[in-house]
Amino acid sequence: MGRNSLTAVTTVLTAIGFAALLFGVVLLTGRRLDVNSGAPWGLAAFACISVAPALGLPPQPPGTAVADLASRQLWWLGTVVAAAVGLYWIAVSARRPLCILPGVGACCCRTVIGAPVAVGANMVPASLIRQFEVASVATTGAFWFTLGTVGGFLGKENEP
Repeated sequence: MGRNSLTAVTTVLTAIGFAALLFGVVLLTGRRLDVNSGAPWGLAAFACISVAPALGLPPQPPGTAVADLASRQLWWLGTVVAAAVGLYWIAVSARRPLCILPGVGACCCRTVIGAPVAVGANMVPASLIRQFEVASVATTGAFWFTLGTVGGFLGKENEP
């Protein structure tokens, strides 16, 4: 019971932190969050924070071989920032096709650089690792979509 309670508290606090991050970025861009823009903002955050890093370092269950923690964290942060800058560049340059290229380059640069290499042996079957990866990314996608949608509805409520 204690472990499940701590997991629930940690999950809620993480969600609050991600919500603050998402809505802070929306405010920094000067855009308004409403019913029509909430879900796309949530999906963009999902692409930057979950999908882009998962292309190089997919979520791993305990017992799998992983790279050094500091290397993974630095790579993850660089990937998230590059994906966010690239995706924003693409969004603001959508009407000028040639201007999209730097945004695509920014989105892809961390994947081209490559993620830290795992060391050690896996103690978990490959099929279970794959199921964990898919479940983790799908759950995170549902979270970001819900967060953006709810934020869009709440943003509409607070309009003057």
